[in-house]
Amino acid sequence: MSVITAYFFGLCFGAVLGGFLYTVVWRLFAMLPLFAPSICGSCRRPVGSSDQIPILSYWLLGGACRNCGKSIPWQLLTAEIAGALIISIFFVRSGVLIRDFSGSDIIDFISGLVAISVLLLTIISDARHRLIFDIIIYPGALLAVLLALFQGEFLNRLGGIILGAALYVLPYKLFGGRLIGLGDVKLAGYIGAAFGFWGLISASVIAYTLGALASIGLMASRRIHFK
Repeated sequence: MSVITAYFFGLCFGAVLGGFLYTVVWRLFAMLPLFAPSICGSCRRPVGSSDQIPILSYWLLGGACRNCGKSIPWQLLTAEIAGALIISIFFVRSGVLIRDFSGSDIIDFISGLVAISVLLLTIISDARHRLIFDIIIYPGALLAVLLALFQGEFLNRLGGIILGAALYVLPYKLFGGRLIGLGDVKLAGYIGAAFGFWGLISASVIAYTLGALASIGLMASRRIHFK
């Protein structure tokens, strides 16, 4: 298949995945069954299949529930768009639908798809609820390490977990959770498990740099204070 075809399937699959991951986070926070029929978050009435088309349904419904008229969270649309863009790029870069896959390619593809899903779940839950769920991070880290056995990356991933603990547990303990939270420690461990020693270092440098730039901008606009 062509690159354009891979992009198209990636956009469709990613939009569905993004919406599903948003729903998983919402159901975890609301303590609802993960795989029950779709319902409106406001009136809790069932949502018809024609109103569950990713991105398109939000636009056709005007961002509101057909039954009660309450607004559909814009974060759902954002998750669908983000999923579509990220997965489409991932499909093309991985070569899925473009070239024949070997056994090692399949493992790498599954590993990448799992990592994207876990990180999107974490971003959604942190942005919506300021929470990072253990039920997402711990199974994700375990699966990443198991896949690393087939990729010949086990020691690298184990080193990433150890480095994550060393880099993030210390400031967490020293500052009593005021500088970074326990969720950051768990997330660092997962990133080490999923991307290895150097992947964790790269992610940490990027994260702290972007966080510092964002904080400087917010402090300059007086939206937050230094503390």
